[in-house]
Amino acid sequence: MSHKRQDTGLSTRDSRRLVLEYLEALDCPRALTCWILFNGGESELVQLVNLQCDPDHYDRIRDFNAAYAATKFLSKTDDLKTGIDTAGVAIEGAFQAERRCLKTNGILRSTHRGHVNDLREDAILRIRGTIAKILGPVPDLLTLPGGWSKGRTTSSSGPTLSPTVKYGSRLDVTASALRYAVRELRDSPAWGASVLNADAPVTLLKEAFTVVQGNVMLTVPKNAKTDRTICYEPHMNIWLQLKVGRYMRERLRRHGIHLDDQSINQRRARLGSKHGHLATIDLKAASDTVAISVVEQLLPVDWVCLLDDLRSKYTFWPDKVWRKNEKFSSMGNGFTFELESLLFYAICSSESDNVSVYGDDIVVASKRFAACLQSLADFGFEANTSKSFAWSSFRESCGDDSYRGASCTPVYLRTLPKSLEDVVKLHNAVRGFYLRTARDWWHPYGALLHRWRKRHPHLLGPEGFGDGHYHVELDQAMAAGAARRAKNWLEGWWFTTLSREYRKGTMSVDGMNYPEDKFFGAICAATGPRSLRSVWSSDMDRRHYRYKKLRVLTSVWPESLWG
Repeated sequence: MSHKRQDTGLSTRDSRRLVLEYLEALDCPRALTCWILFNGGESELVQLVNLQCDPDHYDRIRDFNAAYAATKFLSKTDDLKTGIDTAGVAIEGAFQAERRCLKTNGILRSTHRGHVNDLREDAILRIRGTIAKILGPVPDLLTLPGGWSKGRTTSSSGPTLSPTVKYGSRLDVTASALRYAVRELRDSPAWGASVLNADAPVTLLKEAFTVVQGNVMLTVPKNAKTDRTICYEPHMNIWLQLKVGRYMRERLRRHGIHLDDQSINQRRARLGSKHGHLATIDLKAASDTVAISVVEQLLPVDWVCLLDDLRSKYTFWPDKVWRKNEKFSSMGNGFTFELESLLFYAICSSESDNVSVYGDDIVVASKRFAACLQSLADFGFEANTSKSFAWSSFRESCGDDSYRGASCTPVYLRTLPKSLEDVVKLHNAVRGFYLRTARDWWHPYGALLHRWRKRHPHLLGPEGFGDGHYHVELDQAMAAGAARRAKNWLEGWWFTTLSREYRKGTMSVDGMNYPEDKFFGAICAATGPRSLRSVWSSDMDRRHYRYKKLRVLTSVWPESLWG
């Protein structure tokens, strides 16, 4: 069953009109500049995606918010014809990161052999002590809970990425991780039955595994200037890496570092933009510049051995060449995020108090900003100066931008609108932006949103229930007949929204499709203490869907000052 669009699509003229009307509503010189560049050729579009907005050039919050919103609106639109080879830029960046790791490895290894260097031994000792305290002893992997991520592996790709499918996929693993993988499967004979399509639990020998050299690099869209390089791991390596990553995350949480909560850094960044006592640091290619020698020197030896066994030491690059890695792990590895958070926290904590991290989004005391940058540089990490702030009234962390204590996070148009679904998403994003930043000067924006709803009719409802409808005020929905008060002792209002309904998939093993029931018992046993419903519902074929109208009852309809 192929998916069905909600309408026949927007014309290019209608799409560009939406962009123009949004920029007109911002009503600032920078918006006019963006519109002129948007209508130019390749060179003008390159200027557009590279525009910067200096917060020190503005006296009023309103003026900065409008200029910043205009500057960022089209900066990540991936279908602008800039002529930039975004994949090529990303791959060249990956080569540069490897060269930087090679340099860092040379410096730190010469340091380890006793050569003269500029690193302060007392700082290194403090960093090692912090890391050892957080990590504690190495755990037994069999005692750790398992589970898959949503990404692909070397033997599971395309739409067949659900956990149920992965339990039946080929058992790719690197040589150094093979012994851990064999232990995992021997401890879970039901998983072995799923792999072999057996009728009863089986214990697999190591010959059942396929030893591979390492992970595979590819590029994915990031913004209009560059793609992002990621690597997908061997099938069993990612399973083992995720186990360790979850354990590291829990150890970090016990020491006040919450990697499941971005709001901590966002709140602290907002306070820093208001009072100036906290600075934000963003690093260039953070995941790709964690050099092998950094991990070797700063982590306890037993932890280094475990992580080194589970990582991919070689990568298959887009030019079809295997290369040995100078970095310790890449984006796509199951413990990279936790490892880099641990390293950045320990390094910055050696120079500053009041440190919080979320990956490479770091918040430190402003007075120790320069010292933290130097300490990070000693280990090969380079700050992104355009996204690190200490002395202005602007801060940026974890996707939340703040100016003088107030949110100014802009709307990013990832692709030019092509359907009614895109218009609804843009409407709701713009409405959210104005509610955050423009409550005291909302008049042109309320009119803009009303005009969009009138020109592109669709369902109306409250925010908080997805983008299957336009977000509006209760009185607007009532006036349009889109909301009705509940009756028969029910409290609240009924409204209608659109929801995607995905087709149930089949299990694909070695190129053959099987109904789920064949593997269901083995899979449930392998996944551990999870409900049958959660296992069953995880297998969806997301290539095929249809839109379905849902009638929803809500007891709360968020109100704002305008619509």
